Amino acid sequence: METIHAHSARFAHRQCKPVGDRLKYRYLSRRSLYPLRRSAEELSFAFSELLTQPLSRPEAAARFETLWNEVNDAAQSCDNSDAAFTYIALLHSMDQRWRFLRSMN
Repeated sequence: METIHAHSARFAHRQCKPVGDRLKYRYLSRRSLYPLRRSAEELSFAFSELLTQPLSRPEAAARFETLWNEVNDAAQSCDNSDAAFTYIALLHSMDQRWRFLRSMN
């Protein structure tokens, strides 16, 4: 009896995170079995934020490439062709805006 009480007392201080907090950033983990895919709207917003941040060229280019790969992976993993076309349209828009931005600087 004493060992069970000691065992439960040892783990009593651990707080469990709500399920939403554990799943919120699961798409960032490459090790997760079922990565969550951000919507095209979320990725478009992330790209717009990237364009407004004062970053060095190498850092901005690295972040652009990461975001580009995420959108491309999302497009390839779509079962629905309409959803895939949404991501492809976002890729086209990202390409045009990135080229225009780079030509301005």
